[in-house]
Amino acid sequence: MAIVSSLDSRWENVLRTGDVVVQVLPKYFRPTEVDVLQADIRKVQKMLGWEPRVTYRDLVRIMVDYDMLFEGLEPPGQ
Repeated sequence: MAIVSSLDSRWENVLRTGDVVVQVLPKYFRPTEVDVLQADIRKVQKMLGWEPRVTYRDLVRIMVDYDMLFEGLEPPGQ
């Protein structure tokens, strides 16, 4: 279990001292963790005709932009 012991001021509207931020539930614990998890979307593409609307590269860009904005930085934009 991980509990917040102190906070930087930028987190005050999100967390409080004493909040539990990580808790491991025994029923979800995997005793032998795998080193690499890798998805393959070909089966769902074939069975459902599904195609992702956001590419992996764009998803990473969106996530980095959000993190930069959260830190008060201006993302480069594309």
